[in-house]
Amino acid sequence: MLPLFTIVFGTLLDIFNNPSASLQDQASEIQKLCVYFVGIAIISGIAAFFENTCPVYVAERCLRTARHEYMRSLLRQDMAWHDTHRGGEATARLAESTLAMSGDLTMLPP
Repeated sequence: MLPLFTIVFGTLLDIFNNPSASLQDQASEIQKLCVYFVGIAIISGIAAFFENTCPVYVAERCLRTARHEYMRSLLRQDMAWHDTHRGGEATARLAESTLAMSGDLTMLPP
């Protein structure tokens, strides 16, 4: 959006530096450019929203899938495994693994 903003802003400066144009002409040209500036701001805001929302959504889906698969693997263990481990150990491992993965996912480059 910065190149587009630079072009529109350069046009605005050209309008101010044109001594032969009347104030009426300058005002009408500036009004047109104001619409462009508002459009640039809206598009920039929408792009920023998706830039911040999409990685969070993907990370949440990855973690949900990992939790689901981890729980499935726990439930597929033999009964002897559950007898040798404490009751809360499985949930503690699940929470610890999820936190470790969420830390790794937030460290991804933009």
